[in-house]
Amino acid sequence: IRFDNVLVEAAYTLASTGTLLTGLPPDVHGVVSSFYSSLNPEITTLSELLQQAGYVTAALTSNPFFGAAYNFQKGFDHFVELFEEKQVVIGEDFVVPFEKLVEGAGSRPFFMYLHLREPHTPYAMPRPFFGKYQEIYDHPSDAFHEETNRLLTAETRSPAELQFMTDVYDELVELRNNFRD
Repeated sequence: IRFDNVLVEAAYTLASTGTLLTGLPPDVHGVVSSFYSSLNPEITTLSELLQQAGYVTAALTSNPFFGAAYNFQKGFDHFVELFEEKQVVIGEDFVVPFEKLVEGAGSRPFFMYLHLREPHTPYAMPRPFFGKYQEIYDHPSDAFHEETNRLLTAETRSPAELQFMTDVYDELVELRNNFRD
């Protein structure tokens, strides 16, 4: 299913993902803060409904804010936190575990939720994506990460700095689109 016009309940992972899985606003499903909240255990999730209907349910996540720490594993037969194995997880890291989970489902219907982290920091896209639009850095070095972090938190940015950040973001989006295709 492809949705071309999507609105989110919140502009951050915890609340919006809780809403995605439950259909409820954050103040009802309970995931509103990384410091003190998690998904209300009494609320039924989409994955639980599909599991009850005989689906194999699985989730692959590269984002700690969509993790078991917030009770998001509810209703998933398989809940794989890729960030536990690798500090920076990119789209291509999903391929092998995804294929294994699909193969393991056999002929049963399955529901798979993939929570990719692109485009978030730290920006670490591989070649040929890195450097496709910006030519200042040739690899995601410490200097590159320091500069992108500085610009992300700066109160003001020059037109050249804005263009640099736009180019870096476009490299990430192209990586994601390439993975999706």
